[in-house]
Amino acid sequence: MRRRGSIPPPALKVKSWLPDEVVPVKIEVKDRERVKVEYESDSGRLSNEGMSFLEKDPEAERGELSAGLLLDWRDTELGDPVPDLEVGRIVETRRSGALSLGMILAHVVVAGKNRMLLLQTSGEIWPISTHDVQFVMPKSLVPAELAEQCWSPALLEMWAKGMEVPTGAEESASDFAEMLAARRKAVTMLRKIVRETEKMHHRMLSATPGKGQRAGMEAAWDRFAPADENLRGVTTALQVAEYILNVEDPELPIEVKPNTLPAFAAHQLMMKRSDLFISDERDMWDTGIFLVRSRAERRRISEMSKLFEHSGPAVADFVDKAQKAIQLSRSAQASSGGDFKEVKQNLPAWTKADRSIISILLSPLYETRSTQPSVWTASATSIVKAIGAYPGEDIDRETFVKVLQEIGVLRPWDTLKGSQAQEDIVRALAISGETPPTEGELLKGNELDSLRHDFSHHKVYVVDEGSAGELDDGIAVERVPNSSDHWIHVHIADPTRFIPPGHPLAFRASHQGSTVYLPEGVMPLLPLDRVMSEMSLGAKSEKQATMVFSARIDDKGEIRDSDVRMGWASKLKVVNYDTVDDVLGTRNTTFRPFGRPVGVELARKASPMSEEDEKDLRLLHDVTTRYRTHRMAKTGFDWHIADPSLNVVSSLPPPCPNLYDPKNVPASPRIYTGSPLVDFTASPYAPGSIQSSLDSRAVVAECAILANRVAAHFCNTNKIPVIFRGQVRPKEIDFAGTSSSTIEEMLSKRNQLGFIDPFEFAKSPLGWDPIQLSTSPMEHWSLGFDKPDWGYIRATSPLRRFEDMLVHWQIKSHLAKAKGLSSLLPQMSISEVQTLSKRSAAAERRIKTLSRVASSMWRTQLTLSRLTGPNVPGYEMVEGETVDLRLPLDAHVVGQPIFDTSGRHTKTPVWIPNLGFAVDLMGEHVDWSMGDQVKVIISGGTVHPNPVLTCVLVK
Repeated sequence: MRRRGSIPPPALKVKSWLPDEVVPVKIEVKDRERVKVEYESDSGRLSNEGMSFLEKDPEAERGELSAGLLLDWRDTELGDPVPDLEVGRIVETRRSGALSLGMILAHVVVAGKNRMLLLQTSGEIWPISTHDVQFVMPKSLVPAELAEQCWSPALLEMWAKGMEVPTGAEESASDFAEMLAARRKAVTMLRKIVRETEKMHHRMLSATPGKGQRAGMEAAWDRFAPADENLRGVTTALQVAEYILNVEDPELPIEVKPNTLPAFAAHQLMMKRSDLFISDERDMWDTGIFLVRSRAERRRISEMSKLFEHSGPAVADFVDKAQKAIQLSRSAQASSGGDFKEVKQNLPAWTKADRSIISILLSPLYETRSTQPSVWTASATSIVKAIGAYPGEDIDRETFVKVLQEIGVLRPWDTLKGSQAQEDIVRALAISGETPPTEGELLKGNELDSLRHDFSHHKVYVVDEGSAGELDDGIAVERVPNSSDHWIHVHIADPTRFIPPGHPLAFRASHQGSTVYLPEGVMPLLPLDRVMSEMSLGAKSEKQATMVFSARIDDKGEIRDSDVRMGWASKLKVVNYDTVDDVLGTRNTTFRPFGRPVGVELARKASPMSEEDEKDLRLLHDVTTRYRTHRMAKTGFDWHIADPSLNVVSSLPPPCPNLYDPKNVPASPRIYTGSPLVDFTASPYAPGSIQSSLDSRAVVAECAILANRVAAHFCNTNKIPVIFRGQVRPKEIDFAGTSSSTIEEMLSKRNQLGFIDPFEFAKSPLGWDPIQLSTSPMEHWSLGFDKPDWGYIRATSPLRRFEDMLVHWQIKSHLAKAKGLSSLLPQMSISEVQTLSKRSAAAERRIKTLSRVASSMWRTQLTLSRLTGPNVPGYEMVEGETVDLRLPLDAHVVGQPIFDTSGRHTKTPVWIPNLGFAVDLMGEHVDWSMGDQVKVIISGGTVHPNPVLTCVLVK
């Protein structure tokens, strides 16, 4: 750091605050008799601190379903480096309320999961996730040669064999001794950084402010909190460090460089003060962004502390109301006979003070990461204890949910994922630092209509779920005279006809990413009333505006020609998947493992189809089958175990607004008994079976892939700035329990459509990289595109996905420019597209996780309700389908084991055919192979905050 405006001192190298000479640190490696633990040799060496750190999983804390602690070290290979987290980087990590400073030794893939090995100040090596990393030091801090000396890939083989030190030749022992010596040097550097950081903490907290200035974290919060008391601000540790260090002498300002020690010290102080600053919960190490709590929020936290310090009448009044509500809720539930209904009651309304206390119970259900101390949990726990209705229970987030349900605040079916999605958007808007547009006119819709091609002679089939509200895509097949070729025209809904890029609706959509689909309700990307009346295909009887992606397919399935146009469609026929499957003879059978809700038909009725319609659909099936066969001829895999379908039959009130916003806390209790009726259907699957033809869903999906491919080719050819998607060829990784097949051998096990037995695929030793985003075309190996010639983008779901809207704007801009109308829709630059794409992609990932977890919550609740038997009010048992969970069930191993911190017990995902989904098999470690059949019985589970369903082996 240096003062701006002053004569700079001699160049200050980072090493100036590291030790001038290495101080030996005594590290003893003792020979001792150990219990042989083949699956996790390193687990025996973890200290209590390490066990505490690994107690929770970063993915689970973020609300995701994967909750892994330790993995099987036999399944370890070197992984790819992560940009800015290179070997030798010193980083701060946080998890389970514990923090540590360490140096990255290696990137590894452990049982298919990307991890980093971190050398701690204690000399231990911990496996960490990138989500654990909160701060990254400068790259030049540790000499590259020293970092290399601290690690050898041979250690992976040693650990897999249960070895801690080499037991072979003297040369190996000598190399290991040199490695330990290098680690001692690195550990000394780490400890020096810790000491220097503590000194900087003291300087920052004891700064003497100049005239008109205040010092410390409180002053920094006051500086960066917006004047509007309800708005959150945004800042970084670098900004806070500069502010605090400059309060002593603002005339000679100090400049702090990114990732340096002053910024790190400020980062640690800010992390401690979660009552003032909230760290970015996703990838803090990358963004470095803190949300600054609003003044109203800060005041609420302060008032909360005072409230419970004195236990005044407000607390006593709330406790009395809560006790009465809980008593009523329990008595109504006991006498309801299991019927789902709202209870008539005359409980008093909640006062303003009551709602503040209720908000305290809700807050820790959103702020779940343990990277910062919770400002809510202690107070929420005090509230529960004061109510006194849960004696003997461990009070945790699941208890908070139970209280909120029993006092009539949280509806029993509400997963809170809708509220989380809304709060995510609020915080994403704040983190962006942008000012949302408050005004903006929608387009008339006719500005570019002169560019549209008339497709009114085509019959367009809009195939989707019967209950779907956002119908994005329709398909038309056109016969080419005197040829065996056919045109496939994919018509896509056109919301950008009305919504320009700068409109408030577009701005919000970019932060939401996609429509939120939850069992309890839908949170659309765009206003649903406008979508249903103007944009959704089939919503209007007259012609509709569409974006049309066309491909001419020959008799071999190759694309011979393609085009992208704006169009008109008038002959739109909306049909459901089952109707098309009946025409194609591809309707899949389903079963109801939990019984049939009373009043629900056993099978969905199909709509009548004309002879012409049936001919068109069969031809469409033939053409898409040819295209898919050609597409998957060389690369790519597909496997098919249909996800269960969960449809809420009971009529539910509209979803609640964001409950994490205190002003949306309900004004009075609403008590319910029973649970909403759910129609849960699953598809049967026998291991070894492979899908042999395309059903209706696969035909629609294939047309979408074709349209996306055509859109990518059009954008690439015309140099239109868009974001391409891709995935590289998988790696062959030797996992325990997997086969030794090569990629080529796995490819040979596919059928001509690219389908492979899911269990065979699960056994494969393939390690897949995540989908990559690029400004230029790249291969998409998993889809069968092994060359970056055309590229691949997404353009077929603009009513549900912002990324597709972005592509539509860019294509339309190009089409308008070609006709001299560029002023009506200027094209965005590649940097603008990258910014919007990165934002929406992050939001879309969050939404996918929320939707998946919400569905799992409903499924878990449904399963747990059947543990005492299959006879449940409101349901009829279906012979040969309904399952009695009191009896043993056949299951198949479908995943890698994950260890607890003891290293002795594991949870292994097993798929249960009679249920149609997977659960976690708990127990002592067994060397399972993929596909192994076991007999289990469902043992229990939890719904909140993360759904978990467990089973045990039948002995």
